[in-house]
Amino acid sequence: MFFWMGVTASSMGSQTLAVAYPLLAMALTGSPLQAGWVAFALTIPGLFCYLPGGILIDRVDRRSIMVITEALRGTAVVSVVVALLLGVATVPHLLVAAALEGTLWVLYSLAEAALIPTVTKSRTGLLGALVGSETSAHLAVLTGRPLGGFLYGLGQAIPFAVNSLLFLISLTSVLLLPGRARRRRDKVIVPWPEPSTKVEIRHVRREASGGLEEPGLRGSRTKIRLLWREMADGLRELRRHRFLRQAIQVTAVTNMAVNALIMIFIATSESMSAWEVGLVLAAGGVGGFAGTWIFLPLAPRLVSSPGLILGLQTWVWVIAFIIAAFAPEPLNYGLATLATGCAGAMSNITLREFEARHVAPARLARVVSISRLVSRSAMSLAAPIGGVLVVVMTTKWAILTLLTVAAALALTVTVQQRAEIVNVWSTLSAPASGAEDLRTPPRGTAQDRLPGARPGPATVPFPGQSPITLDG
Repeated sequence: MFFWMGVTASSMGSQTLAVAYPLLAMALTGSPLQAGWVAFALTIPGLFCYLPGGILIDRVDRRSIMVITEALRGTAVVSVVVALLLGVATVPHLLVAAALEGTLWVLYSLAEAALIPTVTKSRTGLLGALVGSETSAHLAVLTGRPLGGFLYGLGQAIPFAVNSLLFLISLTSVLLLPGRARRRRDKVIVPWPEPSTKVEIRHVRREASGGLEEPGLRGSRTKIRLLWREMADGLRELRRHRFLRQAIQVTAVTNMAVNALIMIFIATSESMSAWEVGLVLAAGGVGGFAGTWIFLPLAPRLVSSPGLILGLQTWVWVIAFIIAAFAPEPLNYGLATLATGCAGAMSNITLREFEARHVAPARLARVVSISRLVSRSAMSLAAPIGGVLVVVMTTKWAILTLLTVAAALALTVTVQQRAEIVNVWSTLSAPASGAEDLRTPPRGTAQDRLPGARPGPATVPFPGQSPITLDG
C-alpha cells in the first residue's frame, strides 16, 4: 500500500509538471515558442534514456535508483520555487529543470517496473501490484493535469511547492519498503562439472547474470562494446518470447492509431465547447481506470492465455473505430476512447505480468525499456499522422483509414494466436472431468517409496537444455 501510494504521488507529480512548466515559461516570456521549447525539454530527452536506463537499472539496486531519482526531482522543483520567490526565475533554468524531470521520470518508471516482481511473494500478489501500478498511471492522467492547471491558477509557485511534497511522499514510500528488495539473479546449479564443461558452465553463468559477467574487459573502448552488447542482449531476450514480440508490435500500432484519432478529434473540435473536449479526452483515462478493476477478479484466469487478451484488445479497437467513423460526434469519440482505454489497461497488465514471470530478473529492465521506447515513439508519431490525414481527406475517411489498419492488425493477431484461442475454447466447452482413477497412483507418490519398489526416473533440470533423465 505504501509503495502504491508513492507510485501514485510520483505519477501525479509528473502530470502536474507537464502543465506547470509550459505555463510558467509562457508567463515569464509571453512567447508560445519558449513555452514549446520547455515542453520539448520535458518530453523528448526521456526518449534517449530508455535503453541506457534499462541497462543501468539491471546493474544496480532498483530501490536505490528510485530513491535517487525522487530526491533529485524534488530538488529540481524546490529550486524553481526558490527562484520564483526571489524573482530570478529564467527560461534556461526551466529548460534544465524540465529536462531533468523528464529524464528522471523515465528512470523511476523503469526501476518501478523492475522492482515490483522482487517485492511480491506470490502470483496473486504480483497481479495485485501490477493492477495498482496501472491504476495509479490512469489516476494520474485523470487528476494530474487538471490539478496542475488549478494549482497554477492559485499562484505560480504553488504547483512546484505541491510537487515537492508529492516527491517527498514517493521517496518515503520507497524507503519504507520491507527488506533490501535488491535485484535477484538466477542461481545456476550445474551438477557434476567435468573439466571439459568449464567453458559451457561459464557461458551459462554469464547468461544467467544478464550478460554482466565479462572478465577480461577493461578500458573505455571495451566498456562501450560491453554497453552495446548489453543492449543487444536485451533485444535477444525480447526475441526469445514470441508473445512479447507480438505484444510490442500491437501496442505500437494501436497507440499510434488511437492517438491519431485523438488528434483528428482535436483538429475538428472548433465548434465544440471546452468542457466537451475535456470530457472526451478524459474518457480514455476513465476507461483505463475502470479496466484495471474489471480485470482484477478475472486476472488469474486471463493471464494464463495472454494471446487471447491480445486478440480481444485488437477487436475492441476495431469496434471503437467503427463507432467513431460512422457517427463522428463528441459522445461517440468519448465512447471510442473509453473502450480503447479499458482494453489497453487489460493488455498492459497482461504484458507486464508476462514480462515479470518469463524474463530473467537480470534482464527485465532492459526488456521493459525497449517496450516503452517503442510505445512512446509510436505516440510521438501519432500527432503528425493524424494532422496529415485530416488535411488530405475528410474526417470520416481519415477515421476509416485508421479502421482499416486496426482491422488488418486484428485479423493478423487472430491468425497468429489461433492455436491458443482454439485451446481456450476447447477448455471452456469441454465437459467436467469425472473423479480421478485412484487405482493407479502417479509417479512420485507413496507407492513408489514402498520397500522393494524401484523408484521412478528423476528429472534434473539443466539451464538452457532439455531435462536430463537419470534412471533410478
